[in-house]
Amino acid sequence: MEHSKPSVIEVAVTFGRAGDGGLHDVVVALPGHDAEEIWCRWGGRDRLLVVTSPSEKATEESVYDTRWFSSSGEIELCGSGAVAAARVIFSRTAAGMDRVCLRGIHHNITAVRAGQGLRIRLPNFDTTVCTLPSYVQDQLGIAELVTCVTNHELRTVVVQLLNGTDILSVEPDFGQLGAMRHKGLEALILTVQGKDPGVFDYRYFTPWHGLDESPVAVSANALLGPFWRQRLNQSSLIGRQLSDLMPSFRLQVEAEGTWVDSKSLLNREY
Repeated sequence: MEHSKPSVIEVAVTFGRAGDGGLHDVVVALPGHDAEEIWCRWGGRDRLLVVTSPSEKATEESVYDTRWFSSSGEIELCGSGAVAAARVIFSRTAAGMDRVCLRGIHHNITAVRAGQGLRIRLPNFDTTVCTLPSYVQDQLGIAELVTCVTNHELRTVVVQLLNGTDILSVEPDFGQLGAMRHKGLEALILTVQGKDPGVFDYRYFTPWHGLDESPVAVSANALLGPFWRQRLNQSSLIGRQLSDLMPSFRLQVEAEGTWVDSKSLLNREY
């Protein structure tokens, strides 16, 4: 990659696909680095940056201090970025190390080897019922919905649409949507129950972070896993993201968090 690399960086790798916001830069840095300085010098406006390094405070070798950045600044967590970071870490460590904890400032993500791929465990996030702003609903062209919930910590709103709704038909004007500044709204998820048991579909919009529609929003399942477990009364679920990449995730929702089978991500070089 053509970047000005601070001397604290040991390795830098890019995963993903160019041109659609799907690129992830993974930086493995030496302890004592300044993650924000690395992000400022990186200057990648079309990609996400993951900065990780072996923790100086942990007694286990498998703990890495990790921070995630979008083009507009630091974000709470990034699931696909965690997959990419875990791939880099596992490639640099002994085969006997089969689990790594990516310890963020606010939340942790666990990654474990699983055959040819890996699984990650996202934290579970609760939601509370809210009202979708009328101007957002009008802009999306949604006439009716089942419910609307929010997580204030992630500033993310989840909109459940009526069964049978074709969410692919929703075509937002992302310029207008991104210009609609609403307190507590930095990401918007549309979701609908699938036709098969235990299946749900979703799309993830975040023009407020410079990415109109995420091609692989793994972290959305930290909200959608608990959300659909409650509504479908099932802990084993399949989430299908109806982006152009069409990733499908097998979820196991447990009390400690939601496990996501990310083998499909690995095959797509995420």
